[in-house]
Amino acid sequence: MKTPLHRYAPSTTGFEPPPNALDLRKIIGLKHCPPLETGEDVARAFAEMTALKHEVVVSGAVDRRSRLVGWNVVAASTHDPHALRVGDVFTPVMKTSGASIVLVRNSTTAHLRTSAREFEFIRNVSEAAQLLGYTLLDYIVLSRKVWCSLLETPMVEAHAPLLNLHRVELAKSGSGEWQCRMCRKSNRHVQPTRPVIYGQYTTTHCAHCRTFAWLY
Repeated sequence: MKTPLHRYAPSTTGFEPPPNALDLRKIIGLKHCPPLETGEDVARAFAEMTALKHEVVVSGAVDRRSRLVGWNVVAASTHDPHALRVGDVFTPVMKTSGASIVLVRNSTTAHLRTSAREFEFIRNVSEAAQLLGYTLLDYIVLSRKVWCSLLETPMVEAHAPLLNLHRVELAKSGSGEWQCRMCRKSNRHVQPTRPVIYGQYTTTHCAHCRTFAWLY
């Protein structure tokens, strides 16, 4: 089966989806919406993005059965910090009543580079998702030959201070403690019942200073 974007073959002038791209169910039908259970599934579903001549960021809406049910272009330029608006990420998931989101960015070079600004964007999206009741499942960067997840452990740990990332050693009871980087106070953490980011991260706020934090 062709990927969900095959009807909108990207041109050299841009990547503008039609209005109904927000709801993929209306285009190919719910039973044909591809499952996004792994990073490889995401890279395959959005493979058409690698033909673009410039970088864009796309947000995909995922339902409770891990199916891609909608998508939208978040930013037509990853080099303009004002173009990366957090609110645009949630348009397709709200339109389709989805449960989670995935972010995808194409790379115009073979080197899948990233930046601190991109991880700051991930942090802001994660915080907004927590407040709105959604989960950021993955952030995939892909080129014609390779792809990678920015939420793999080495990359996330490399930006631990920016993400306010903490390791939690859970006891048999399913609870543990972590110390906020900002106020240095201890917090109690209980194993979450809803899906976590990329299967290993969860998001929360410090109970004392309300600083947003990632836990793993």
